Amino acid sequence: KGPGMPQASEREKLLVIGGYGTIGGRAAQLLAEFFEGRIVVGGPNEAKAQQFADASGHGMQGIALDATDPAQLATALGDHRTVVNTVDSLEEAVVDAAIAAGTNYVGVVGTDVQAIRARHNDARTAGSRILLGTGVMPGISNVIARKLSADLGGADRIVSIAVGDAGSLGPQTFSYMLREAAKPLVLPGAARPTMPYAVSVQFRFPEPREHVTAYAVRDWFSYADTLGAESVTAILMEPAPLRQVMHLAARARITKALAVPWIRRLAVRGLLRVTAGTKQGPMLIGVEVSRDGKSASLCAAGASDAEWTSQGVATLAAHVHRGDVEPGVWLPEQVIEPAPYLADLERRGLKLAVP
Repeated sequence: KGPGMPQASEREKLLVIGGYGTIGGRAAQLLAEFFEGRIVVGGPNEAKAQQFADASGHGMQGIALDATDPAQLATALGDHRTVVNTVDSLEEAVVDAAIAAGTNYVGVVGTDVQAIRARHNDARTAGSRILLGTGVMPGISNVIARKLSADLGGADRIVSIAVGDAGSLGPQTFSYMLREAAKPLVLPGAARPTMPYAVSVQFRFPEPREHVTAYAVRDWFSYADTLGAESVTAILMEPAPLRQVMHLAARARITKALAVPWIRRLAVRGLLRVTAGTKQGPMLIGVEVSRDGKSASLCAAGASDAEWTSQGVATLAAHVHRGDVEPGVWLPEQVIEPAPYLADLERRGLKLAVP
């Protein structure tokens, strides 16, 4: 077996909700290589789920699962040791069902971190390991932030930047991004709220990118609690016309309309049409940690954002499934040791560099 990927006992099975989608499907394939015959992909269409499972091999199974149906969800989670959820809008419902079933949970983005962290004691009592934000940012970036904070002996401020290619994103990710774009944010030190994508943030990457201008988005991290630091999150979205439209719409506060579901659905369809067939660029993130006038930065680059989101999810899901994480509700920087985790990702192709 490959480095860093644990093996399961015979009785363990791991369910991937959204398991034949862009992120869930790839994560399921990665996990199936190491948990032979124990990966189950679930989605509304049983035929699609089984077709994907058959094509992926490794004894993967496909099941019909409407995760919006509490009864179906409870039954499915009761049959599995761990659930990986790639459908962001279902996170709270699936977390609650996982805790009720004593099942482990791994989420990709972490849509309402504070609300779910309030379930920490319930998860501990149930024996459920709940790990939120396991993709690229949050996910890989969180563990990098922990490493840099340790290098500096602590952190006052953490800036996280992602260069994203819209061509690699699916409808669930677009829907989440647009929903978050409709919510005002307050940046550290700012006197009043602003809209996501309205304020620029500068960052220095290694060549060939070097200095870039990204746009601040809602901060889904909890670094004030986990690392004792204020934080700023920003995204540089490709292609350029897309980010320019988002920036102008945010400055005019037009993006507030994305809070309306039917408007958001229309916007998602439009984005999917505009980005269909576009070439997927590489994934690139940067993290800068500052403390007492000193700073340290580290950048990570790899294949597409979708690929490394899947890699991040699969790696951390494997740790949770094995039981390396204690019961409770956690974020990656709280429970993952940076050195072995980052070394494992480097062996699988992630490039780390100091700008």
